[in-house]
Amino acid sequence: MECKWLGASGGNGLTRTATAHTLRVSLRAVSNWMMRAREGGLTSLMSGKRGRRPGSGRLDHRQPLSIRKLIA
Repeated sequence: MECKWLGASGGNGLTRTATAHTLRVSLRAVSNWMMRAREGGLTSLMSGKRGRRPGSGRLDHRQPLSIRKLIA
């Protein structure tokens, strides 16, 4: 759906503001989509993997104890 609207906002009469309003997203999101589409084509708009990398952002079993000692 986004691709269809991006095509429409890319010179067929719809402004980025109107596109953002219609899709209920921010103007920044539409601008980012337009930039990505210009630089990498419409396939660059496909969703990639989301979330953390496996193993990142987690504390091991010793780290919470060390943090508690530092705070106390």
